Amino acid sequence: MKEKFSKLFLLMLAAAVFFGCDDDDSSSNNTDTGKHRIVLTTTVGNNSYVGTIKDLSGSMNIANFYEHVDKAAVFVYKNMLFVTEQWNGDVLHKYIRTETGDLQEAGTITLPSGGKGRSMAFLSENKAYITLAGNGKVYIFNPTTLTEIGDINLTAYAVGDNNPDLSGLIIRPSDNKLFIALSQEVTMFSAHDSGYVAVIDANTDKLEKVIVDPRVTSLGGQLNGEIFMDENENIYIYSAGVFGFQPGANDGFLRINAGSTEFDPTYYFSPKNTMVSGIPGDTCIYAMGWEYGGNDKIFGMMMVKGLTSNPPDYENDKNAQPIMYDLVTKQGTKINLNPSSMFASAGLVKLDNKIVFGMSSIKGDGLYTYDLSSGEVSENPVVTTVGKPQFMQVFAD
Repeated sequence: MKEKFSKLFLLMLAAAVFFGCDDDDSSSNNTDTGKHRIVLTTTVGNNSYVGTIKDLSGSMNIANFYEHVDKAAVFVYKNMLFVTEQWNGDVLHKYIRTETGDLQEAGTITLPSGGKGRSMAFLSENKAYITLAGNGKVYIFNPTTLTEIGDINLTAYAVGDNNPDLSGLIIRPSDNKLFIALSQEVTMFSAHDSGYVAVIDANTDKLEKVIVDPRVTSLGGQLNGEIFMDENENIYIYSAGVFGFQPGANDGFLRINAGSTEFDPTYYFSPKNTMVSGIPGDTCIYAMGWEYGGNDKIFGMMMVKGLTSNPPDYENDKNAQPIMYDLVTKQGTKINLNPSSMFASAGLVKLDNKIVFGMSSIKGDGLYTYDLSSGEVSENPVVTTVGKPQFMQVFAD
């Protein structure tokens, strides 16, 4: 089988160089006991560091974090934390959040060789799904016991080869429909036309159909947030338009309405073609991650061509600008934070009434916030990090 990687991996590979640590990597105001709500990963050199912090104050203490392979991604369910090695390995690690704020190692699963565990979704304490971007299957397992349940083989729905390149996935609670983005890549620089989504009944794990929409080029391929659900169970799925590599590729959001298993033919929204005042050229190219803030507002770290060197320097260019889009009015608003490097632009999460951005800006590496009620931002990081922030997740309580 032809070895394929996400287009976005090219961007990350370009930035995978050695980063220096802060001099004071042992000090932290986040050592208080009690449950920690925020899961954070940072990158130092060619390693990821995964751990938790209690709140949005102080600094990260790397001594309390676990070392993993580069670009390890995190997913949470209740008090369980899972770390997948994505492109750099086939081991899925499990941790338990304790009452004292620590993470306790709770076992591993070795996924099928070359599977490249990508994204996760949880049906219950006894059933979870992980997309295997490397072999076109969905791995099903019990997240409590770490025992395998089975898999769903989607290789027959690949275009041009035997791997449809599975990406993000989400479960709709009202009917347990599982939706999986298929990015249908050709190379690191190109993809087949149209957006593909597999629709599966999570009660039976049977594929119902694969739906296709020609208005975008290649759904998925993001590092986080490419597929999400609003308060009314409308599902939105994003195409980055092959990240600017493929001439003529179309970006944009498609929507699957609540209760439906088809794309809404009346809805399409292209951030790339949306004017945003206050940034060079008034337009953006793509986002490497998204977070839904509620009330039809979606937040992304958008690449701004006018802030990008030629050729791009994904480590050092400060060209990823926080932007808020309204999914109904289809308007974009610049968030008044300094831009970040693209390498540190995939980690953003909603915590209570704030959007938290993991950034590497001129103000330093760390977590920055936007208040959903007041619109106020933190000019400086509210939490400083050792290394550049990569991914974030939040425990429910």
